[in-house]
Amino acid sequence: MTSPVSVDEQVVADDAADGLPASDLVAGAKGYVVFGHPAPGAPGPVAIWQLSATGYRGGAWVFDLDDVTAAFAAQMLSVAERRVVAGVGEMGEDAALLQALASRAGVALPDVYWNQRLDLSTATGEVSQERAHLEQAITDYRATTKKAAAPLSYKREVPQATSTALQDLLEAHKRRPPATEAAAAAEALGKAYLLQSLVELWSDTEAARVRRKYLHEPQGKVPRPLPPSWMARHRDVYAAVLDL
Repeated sequence: MTSPVSVDEQVVADDAADGLPASDLVAGAKGYVVFGHPAPGAPGPVAIWQLSATGYRGGAWVFDLDDVTAAFAAQMLSVAERRVVAGVGEMGEDAALLQALASRAGVALPDVYWNQRLDLSTATGEVSQERAHLEQAITDYRATTKKAAAPLSYKREVPQATSTALQDLLEAHKRRPPATEAAAAAEALGKAYLLQSLVELWSDTEAARVRRKYLHEPQGKVPRPLPPSWMARHRDVYAAVLDL
């Protein structure tokens, strides 16, 4: 079994003890975990990457699943504990990896770990919907007040990918992760870069909203760190402590 390629601080109950910048701590959200797998039909290691709630990349592990001991499987489950699994498309391979680790460690995974996955291939939809909602609110404001109000401006438009394949999504978002030899590491790193891009799109949207007082209600005048459905996933899995 190979050693971790890099190791973040051990996950502990106190979120602030994770060594993250204060701006990366979101109340009620432990963060995410992404998985990488070998190329279809080819042998190779798997990868696990841990991220903060705002996409800050933490510890990464690359290892051969066949060589995993019960103790190491429990350690890898602690990496995923209380975190939202972020992936692209169906959960099949990610679910199989989680279940393999749980079986090796002799741990039962609560259903929330399967039910609260974040599909990055469709996550831009919530950003697009929020921007459309804001434009409608501006239109209503003009009609009600008879005042001029310019459309919102953003640093980046919401990308439109040609497919839901990870590589196509990365190209649409103009993200180019560093090259790596292991297919599993490349996949996990790609998901991490895509997640960070999505968080930045949402932050850009919220920054534009709070600049205008008439758009403060009902969401408030403080930028929301994540889309509401993402926060709901985090809150659901936050209490799912594993018996490790």
